[in-house]
Amino acid sequence: MNKHINSLIKYSKKILIKHGVILFIGLTVVICGYLLYKTYSYKNNSPTVNTNQTQALKINKQTVDKLNSLKDNSVEVRAIFNNARDNPF
Repeated sequence: MNKHINSLIKYSKKILIKHGVILFIGLTVVICGYLLYKTYSYKNNSPTVNTNQTQALKINKQTVDKLNSLKDNSVEVRAIFNNARDNPF
């Protein structure tokens, strides 16, 4: 039994060495094909959720007042607010 396994391992090594490049190229082609297929299928999918309906954020009046008072009193916070106005992202 052990001889049979050893001979099978030797034979597998021979095949792998002899045809390794072809196997590697074939595996690479299969992986690239799969990635292209998935990319194409994701590109053509339409959104399932209605994206036109978004919920507005609810901020209570006390929080708005506190932020406005901080903005007026601190130079650093004022700079952050000005930066956020210029760049929304």
